[in-house]
Amino acid sequence: MIENRENVDVSESALISDKATIRIDSGGYLKVLPGAKIDDDVRIVISSTGSVTIGRNSKIGKGTMLNCGGEILIEDSVSIYGYCILQSSIWRIDGENRLYKHGKVHLKGKSIISPYCLLSMDSIVEENEIVPPYSKLGVWLSD
Repeated sequence: MIENRENVDVSESALISDKATIRIDSGGYLKVLPGAKIDDDVRIVISSTGSVTIGRNSKIGKGTMLNCGGEILIEDSVSIYGYCILQSSIWRIDGENRLYKHGKVHLKGKSIISPYCLLSMDSIVEENEIVPPYSKLGVWLSD
């Protein structure tokens, strides 16, 4: 299910499970290139300042979440196994205000993200790199 199809570019040959949820705020952008596959129970949330690109023949596994206020760039032939979290923004409370910092998660071509990984803003996974299960990359609130 894709909520708000404004600023959505999905190739006809991309496969998106009808059990995936994609929510895009006005101004957010999603591009899914040919051959990409998005599995069951994947949740993609894109804020008004966010953009997600999913490259050719890339795969996003069951239960993975993409939370995007900055940029998430998944290049061609990337495999993201199940139950991972990719988050391109962090926030903290300062008095009564919520302060956001937006960044980028960049997964270069043919990289593999093993199950249960957490990738936050400023994560860069190099081409052909394999990220081991339960890895935590990028900037997190406690850092």
